[in-house]
Amino acid sequence: MRSQTKKALDELARRNRDRLTPKGVVAAARPVRSPLHREFTWDDKKAGEMWREDEARALIRSYEVVVSVTPFLVKAPMYVRDPSAAPEQGYISMGRLRDDEDLAREVLIQEFDRALSALRRAKEVAHALGMSAEIEKLHWDVQQLSGRAAQHVVRAQQATA
Repeated sequence: MRSQTKKALDELARRNRDRLTPKGVVAAARPVRSPLHREFTWDDKKAGEMWREDEARALIRSYEVVVSVTPFLVKAPMYVRDPSAAPEQGYISMGRLRDDEDLAREVLIQEFDRALSALRRAKEVAHALGMSAEIEKLHWDVQQLSGRAAQHVVRAQQATA
């Protein structure tokens, strides 16, 4: 992050009891002379399309499927990111994943990667706050699960090669 941008965010946070909100940051960035101004897309046509795509992502993520796994009921997203859609962004239904074991494992690895990213961030926050004892083990456990899922994908690819 550019130092002027960081300073502007720090100053804005300081004026708001160390809190930032997206709405407050956008308001502070509106003036052309603001160091935050260049960080935003001010062309309403472009920004509007980006906003609608973000709304579409939120809409897609909002639907869940309820799966009965005796003796539990599990709520899971109905659509998840489709790894085979890269470099484009796309989503795939859980129903389709049930029929494609290889793709299902790739999605699971993708979800583990997302969890690991969140855990890395939580670990950094926990360290900064002196509360890191248990998160280390949790992070390690998720890494192991992700590694095992990745090994299954590699074996399945080798078997079909």
